[in-house]
Amino acid sequence: MNIQFKYLTSAMLVAMTATVFTSCDDWTEPESIDINYGTVDKATNYAEYCANLREYRKSDHRKVYAWMGIPATGPVDESYRLTAVPDSVDVIVLDNPSEIHPTTLSDIRRVQSEKGIEVIYTIDFDAVKVEYTSLCELLGAERTSIQGQIDNLTAEYEASENKDDETVKAEYEAAKAELEAKLESAANPNLYDYVLDALSTQLAYVKKSGLNGVMFAFNGKASNHLTDAELAEYTAQQLVFLGAARDWHKRNPQLSFDYLGYPQNISDKTILQEFRMLFLRQGLNATNQDLFNYYYTLAKSDGVPVERLGMVSVFPNADPEDTTGYLNDGTLAIDALINFVASSDIAGVGVYGIRRDYFAGTANYNYPYLRKLIQTVNPIIK
Repeated sequence: MNIQFKYLTSAMLVAMTATVFTSCDDWTEPESIDINYGTVDKATNYAEYCANLREYRKSDHRKVYAWMGIPATGPVDESYRLTAVPDSVDVIVLDNPSEIHPTTLSDIRRVQSEKGIEVIYTIDFDAVKVEYTSLCELLGAERTSIQGQIDNLTAEYEASENKDDETVKAEYEAAKAELEAKLESAANPNLYDYVLDALSTQLAYVKKSGLNGVMFAFNGKASNHLTDAELAEYTAQQLVFLGAARDWHKRNPQLSFDYLGYPQNISDKTILQEFRMLFLRQGLNATNQDLFNYYYTLAKSDGVPVERLGMVSVFPNADPEDTTGYLNDGTLAIDALINFVASSDIAGVGVYGIRRDYFAGTANYNYPYLRKLIQTVNPIIK
């Protein structure tokens, strides 16, 4: 991929922001700030800064996505505020779009209108399948219980001395029919109907909260070792989920349309041409530096638009027993991602759990690793 960076807008952005907010020597990258407008000049400068920031979004630069989990009860501290996210982040991906607190909704409107930051969320096929499997297990247990009730009812009736009594027989048949109706209603739903219903529910969150679009996550499988039956099932799953995604995009072309997964596993690669960005989910599983290069090379197969490939990683959890966000040698996965993008032509990057990076900095300099990643992805000429 040959990216020609349009530094003019970035340079204007840097110059303006450095003048208004900090010295050039201290400059790192456009950062998020809350300003109490003390004068008309400050308000004017901030408005100009935001205008240049929105113009920067249109420039030819590598995209930065940031995943944030915000509880339905609202932000607990500043690390949960979208307004605190560095301004050079292009897209914020929410974890819980079904319930958005009014404070978070206000933050969404502000970053969208002032800074041109998009706010989207992910619909994950695997997550829907997990929900489906859990439902089937519950329904299976319910069917077992109901069948046991039917068996007990029948055994009691057969052992009854009054089973030939018309009243007793009618009561038994009515009770059995009621249980059999419950048994039938507890049948497993069709997977594909369940997926489409889940998609319909989750896609409604876009317009409900005025979000910018959706990222569709579908890992897929390497099909060369699948049996004919497995291949047929896998192909059907792709057709249902990605077909519904494509249909939604055609009906809503003004909304963002991104992908997360293993694009080389998608059999119908024509849909990959329609996604804005294709993020490689394998990056979350990287256990050493070289795997980022391996995953990137693996994805660059026939039919995959390499000019839209992005890599994801994750920040570590606070729990010292949790290895999430670390490589096997104990170094941070985010550092490995930074090293990878410094020498690659990847089209964008994404980082999960960015609020955990908020506290890694100082009172005046939060999100240090995220800022370092942004500077590596889109270096600013001074």
